[in-house]
Amino acid sequence: METTHVSESPGHSLRADAEEIFRAAVDRVMPGRLFSYCLSLEGSVLRLWDGEEPQAYDLSKYDHVVIVAFGKASIPMTASLASILGQRVTEGLVVSKAPESGQSSRLSEDIESLFASRSITSIESSHPVPDERSVQAGREMLNLAMRVRKWEEVGERTLVFVLVSGGGSALLTVPASGISLEDKAEATRLLLACGATIHEINTV
Repeated sequence: METTHVSESPGHSLRADAEEIFRAAVDRVMPGRLFSYCLSLEGSVLRLWDGEEPQAYDLSKYDHVVIVAFGKASIPMTASLASILGQRVTEGLVVSKAPESGQSSRLSEDIESLFASRSITSIESSHPVPDERSVQAGREMLNLAMRVRKWEEVGERTLVFVLVSGGGSALLTVPASGISLEDKAEATRLLLACGATIHEINTV
């Protein structure tokens, strides 16, 4: 177990100690570190530990291995999983929050290269209020789901990894018949303005 010690030296900075503790805590829950705790690949066999009995998947028995990810942590989560699975990934779709004005892309050159080598498509969408990008992302996700269904219908075995993090209800939007995108966007704005919790927003 890793521990972080607060300095006892004269003049030490409590702020610096607090920042060090914070960074250590964040590092412990980074996707790459968490995935290394619960996933391992031995040859073609992927082993998954979920706190109970380990599960094993022989990836050589699947015709398609697909990664689907959405949410504000979807990029690092996908990059970590794709690195573990290697060239066994046949397709993927990642929907993430678009950077704010003035911010650079959330995709580094290394991650762009990794995604390209695994046929993983990355889409930037809107959060917290959905817009046309959210609708496009939602349709792309539905299209991928329909392709998976067709593969299964013709006997092509498919293993799908679904990586979910916060923000999906805004990043992926396909309004039901009779409800416009603006209806959903305005409802979201009103809920945010009145201080509704994420659980209340998702319920609505």
